[in-house]
Amino acid sequence: MIKTIFGKGTYFIGDICYALNEKIYDDIWGKKHGYRDGCFEVEKSSFVVARTAYGDGCYKGSDGVEYGVDAGVIGIVPKELWEKKSQNYPPTGGRIVTVKKVLSFQSDGKGLFEICIDGMDLIIETD
Repeated sequence: MIKTIFGKGTYFIGDICYALNEKIYDDIWGKKHGYRDGCFEVEKSSFVVARTAYGDGCYKGSDGVEYGVDAGVIGIVPKELWEKKSQNYPPTGGRIVTVKKVLSFQSDGKGLFEICIDGMDLIIETD
């Protein structure tokens, strides 16, 4: 089970491969952390990521958004990390949200994602 809380700000929700630059994705998340699920600190910020139940695909959230997945994961990346990715700015394939108070992320490790955006629940079920 992974649980993380973020404060106010702008965030990308979706496959983190669309939002992180190669250095953070491959060097920090990959080489340093073995591409595992969890919350990871980088450049005075952090991102969270967890695996989907069946890897790549397109998963519809309770918000009606189609979340495209090409790396088998869904996560949350703050703007300060994705605005540095020049080839895909702003990131697509997910959803960008501006949070006024609190953004929470929870994954059961089996493909269920529960995200709360300022009190509004978003469920992405990948199983």
